Amino acid sequence: QAIVKHVCFGPLETQIWYKRMDGQYCREIHFIEGLQEGERFTDFISKAEMLEVIEVEIALCKNHGETNLAALLQAEKEKINLS
Repeated sequence: QAIVKHVCFGPLETQIWYKRMDGQYCREIHFIEGLQEGERFTDFISKAEMLEVIEVEIALCKNHGETNLAALLQAEKEKINLS
């Protein structure tokens, strides 16, 4: 289940933070262009790290007036805290 997605430019890459079916949290980086083009890396992260990523995203959404998206992320954070 993807929770947070970023698209980064220069060189182009995507970063996705997600929860696996077995309950583990991961961050995947996919390099779309540049020296590492086509490479994909997956790191396991802790629950605390996932919550920190979500907190940063909530703050970013609030700063840019995206209250609906902030509320969705807050609900996801609460689900993680209960697990």
